[in-house]
Amino acid sequence: MPGAVICFRYVLCVYVCVCSGYVKTKSYSIGDMEERERAIRDKAEQQVADTLSMPKRWFFQWILFHARRGVKHRENLRFSRTKIYGVFRELFRAMGTNLVHLGLLTERQVGVVNGFRSIELVIMKV
Repeated sequence: MPGAVICFRYVLCVYVCVCSGYVKTKSYSIGDMEERERAIRDKAEQQVADTLSMPKRWFFQWILFHARRGVKHRENLRFSRTKIYGVFRELFRAMGTNLVHLGLLTERQVGVVNGFRSIELVIMKV
């Protein structure tokens, strides 16, 4: 499977690049990283404040506020999707176990897609 090898190599390369970035900064604590990012952000905001006139600065601040809020909502949604996926996975695994105990399935199916197929088969049998 050449595609899988290329994909694995790409993921490995990204992982190595990210890790090497952390090693180069020699800052391994979360507090140090947050402080460094805060300094970078403050410097960029000061540069914008020095460059833009007052109306443009207000407009920029308005856009920046809404962009940050959008990013926050996107990340919260991503986290919520991860949590709900885990909940449904456990739900379908428990349903598969219960259907095996009831004798409607021969074995418990693993995975959401197989869980859906198993439930469809059980409904068709009954």
